[in-house]
Amino acid sequence: MKTQRRFLCFLHLAICLALAWIGSSCVSTAHFDYRRAPGVMQRFPCPISDQTVGVEPFRDCRTRIDNAAVVSLERGSFALGWFPLLPYAWVSKSHPEVPGEHGFATLRSYWCQFDVEMAAAAAGSLNYSHLFRQPCVMLMPGKEAETDWIFRGSLYDTTYEGERLTYGVTYLVAPLLWVIGFPCGVSQNHLSVGFQLVNRRTQEVAWEYHYNGQASTVHWLYWNAGKDASRYPQLMKVALNAALFNLAQHFPEFEEP
Repeated sequence: MKTQRRFLCFLHLAICLALAWIGSSCVSTAHFDYRRAPGVMQRFPCPISDQTVGVEPFRDCRTRIDNAAVVSLERGSFALGWFPLLPYAWVSKSHPEVPGEHGFATLRSYWCQFDVEMAAAAAGSLNYSHLFRQPCVMLMPGKEAETDWIFRGSLYDTTYEGERLTYGVTYLVAPLLWVIGFPCGVSQNHLSVGFQLVNRRTQEVAWEYHYNGQASTVHWLYWNAGKDASRYPQLMKVALNAALFNLAQHFPEFEEP
């Protein structure tokens, strides 16, 4: 009788912890925050060019959302965590900003208008870099004539991969492991983006650079929860630092617009 009671108490505790975890992973929303992303932005000691530059909204070259019926934007399922012997349940999202059937490993939803957010990030880095004497502007339709150069970006990949670790004991028992310090999830952010500097008058591409990177985040029950997409702005900062450094090395080769 005592053994049965202990088993029932253990089972109830595990169920409560599992429900608490599932509930807590569906109550938070994150945003793309470039300013607060770890790392410094590239900065040169003095302006390299007397020209002006404008940043266009980035071109989204990922799988089109209107093709979602043909190419799935989301794969996997966190429901797999209820099956025994499986070490984890997983989800992969090609468009992490689009609400899907499942959330993230420790996050409910992610808000980011990538074409605008990344253009704003590029404008911020260009202004801070001192690469151009005049602060760059965000180009609006019909405003291209205000600048000598156009900075264009193309977004190719923003895949998110998330795993909820169940250690083969399902959500009924795994929360007990999380409570004592075992990781509860892992997230991976992928970013592939291209940059171009275009002569505004001739529309010729004077320079281009491509960045492809990824970063992982390990989640614990009380640490890094809700940071499933926190690596996107950090990867963007790395991409822009590398791109602007490369641009500075090639700038003397460019002809005057």
